[in-house]
Amino acid sequence: MCDQKGVPALTALLLALVVSLVPVRAAEQFADPAFRALWERTDGPVAALAVQRTFLWGPTPISGAVQEKYAQSPGGMRLVQYFDKSRMEITQPGSAQTSAFYVTNGLLVIELMTGYLFRVEGTHFGRMRRAVYCLGQYYVCTTTAGHTGGRL
Repeated sequence: MCDQKGVPALTALLLALVVSLVPVRAAEQFADPAFRALWERTDGPVAALAVQRTFLWGPTPISGAVQEKYAQSPGGMRLVQYFDKSRMEITQPGSAQTSAFYVTNGLLVIELMTGYLFRVEGTHFGRMRRAVYCLGQYYVCTTTAGHTGGRL
């Protein structure tokens, strides 16, 4: 018959070993130096605990560099990077990097609330299809303009 006094300690040791082997996802790198400069100016003080307010973008990028279609950008594509609360975009990479509008945050909130994708300046492209996870079930729905949520 085994001595069971050491079982909880052995279990805890094995659990600690397994948890330490689980890879932790590292924060994404900034896709462009201008994204980093803007983040450091706006969210750097929050991360350094120098100010008491929430992040404007988020603590770190949550995506790598993304090339999205945009008609007015050179080659029809723009550089985008997603953060917890917004996204940064460089729509005109040939413009002056010192311009206050070199990096913009685009229309992400409007796109999420209305379901419209803006891929041409001033006009919407169409509706997004989105998957909603609710109580163990996936629902795919198409949002309508002005719809701000509701029951499934």
